[in-house]
Amino acid sequence: MDKKLTLVTLFATFALFSEGAFANFYTVYRYPVAAAGSCIKPHDSSPREILRRNGIGYHGNPSQSEIAALAKGVGQVERLLGDPLPHPWRQNYKFIDASGKWNQGPTTINIRRPRGSAKGTNVGRMMHELGHKVGNSGVYQSYAKFTGRTRCRITGYAASKFNEEFAEVFEAYVVYPDLLAQKCPKAFEFMATRLFPNTNDEISTCKKVADNEGPQLPQEIPIPIPRPDFEHDHDHGEVETDEDVVIEVDGEETDEDENHVEEASGSNVQLPVRNIPVPTARPSSGVR
Repeated sequence: MDKKLTLVTLFATFALFSEGAFANFYTVYRYPVAAAGSCIKPHDSSPREILRRNGIGYHGNPSQSEIAALAKGVGQVERLLGDPLPHPWRQNYKFIDASGKWNQGPTTINIRRPRGSAKGTNVGRMMHELGHKVGNSGVYQSYAKFTGRTRCRITGYAASKFNEEFAEVFEAYVVYPDLLAQKCPKAFEFMATRLFPNTNDEISTCKKVADNEGPQLPQEIPIPIPRPDFEHDHDHGEVETDEDVVIEVDGEETDEDENHVEEASGSNVQLPVRNIPVPTARPSSGVR
């Protein structure tokens, strides 16, 4: 009995300091680090000022926490650019007290969250939607040309559709670049050298935050990167494929992940969410 209790205690302690041992997440924004924007360095400006100068409008009845979450992500994109968002990237966010899929048209992203839901404060998810706006500005084509037939399966959702792949890649680079760098170095290279050139020092790495600003974590407890869901391929984030890349431009895009349910199993266990940065090693690639 004492041995069982000791094992349970050790497992619970481990859970406190990781995003989820053996966890697989279908989308980047289901990682706690991405959802909270935990790895993004604090901004000097107020949330409303960040959104104002970047041309991001917000409507409906957003809470202060939702405005702050949106500004945290937008502010990081501004930091990576070195300038405010260009006009083709600017978008309005409309907060709606309702359940259902998120969708966006040419000018507005509809954020549907039931009253009291934390969905409207998910930094990663809002950056995923911004990624579609960025892609529709012509970046889908340049990303496809740069990566060629190397597809990034950073998550199962990324593997479902080319547009979702880019949105997941964009989101990861903004809120969880360590994961993107490890799983998809080619996609990481595009973001670091083409979309956001010469701003690698501004990347919001979890390791950088943990080393310089984060809490002191017990050294004896290993903290692995949670493995994303590659559906039936658990060995590679990037894969060579002969499939044609279908690019949808300027149409209304809908978040098809809404009804996906994570299944608990021996290799897919979701542990309690803790907004603690996850230190990870940067890849030894040509991109810093």
